[in-house]
Amino acid sequence: MENIFIAKPYFTGQIPSQCGHYHPDVIRIRNEKIGEVYIRVLDCVVCGEIEEQLDPNMLSEELVRELDLNGVSGTDENDLKERRKIELERILSDNDSRLD
Repeated sequence: MENIFIAKPYFTGQIPSQCGHYHPDVIRIRNEKIGEVYIRVLDCVVCGEIEEQLDPNMLSEELVRELDLNGVSGTDENDLKERRKIELERILSDNDSRLD
């Protein structure tokens, strides 16, 4: 399955990322802690790499501990295409099952 990019939500109620595009076209690469600032790094098929500052009060205690300890939490950037494919298939499957 080729990456299908659509500039609208994949399902009703889906909220866009800060760049205006939707998951799985926008996918998290990693979370980082730089100094005292928590950052989420995203990859958008249209905009490229995006960084957004996170409110530590909105993060799980487990993630904050991991970032405090290691400075970074994420996945291998080389598997982004495969992750997008899996997520798109999941979304499309969920939408199909709702129609049944």
